[in-house]
Amino acid sequence: MPHQARTILWRIYHKRIPTRQRLYRLNPARFLAPTCLLCNQPESDEHFVWSCPLKQAAWQLMSCLTFPSRPIQLQDVMNPPTTASTATAHQSNVDRMTVVACMMLSIWRIHWKVVFHDHRFYHGEIVARTRLMLRRIHRENMLST
Repeated sequence: MPHQARTILWRIYHKRIPTRQRLYRLNPARFLAPTCLLCNQPESDEHFVWSCPLKQAAWQLMSCLTFPSRPIQLQDVMNPPTTASTATAHQSNVDRMTVVACMMLSIWRIHWKVVFHDHRFYHGEIVARTRLMLRRIHRENMLST
């Protein structure tokens, strides 16, 4: 799992994501609305990582590609795993938690590009970046076996 993803997962598990809703509550003069920049819905933790329609499209596509028989669910993302995940992605040696972590890292990076650089949010880019990370991890796992 990429080290940068661990920090993001920690933020999710400990409710420390800088969502617009949280930032608005802390500084309403600077953050004029608690809504998502992508879809104008209230941006809670769950919305930031999962339920924004644009991010949901990325999760659905990635889930179909990696775990077609048991799709990734909200609880896979929002809660730390209680046991070691033995399920591996379709045609890969990468476990479910690593897929979730790589997806979150891709979502995180693209989200902040939208915020700071007026980048266009495209769910296909998130999936493509995630698949590149997973291929690299798969190759590393193959070398260590």
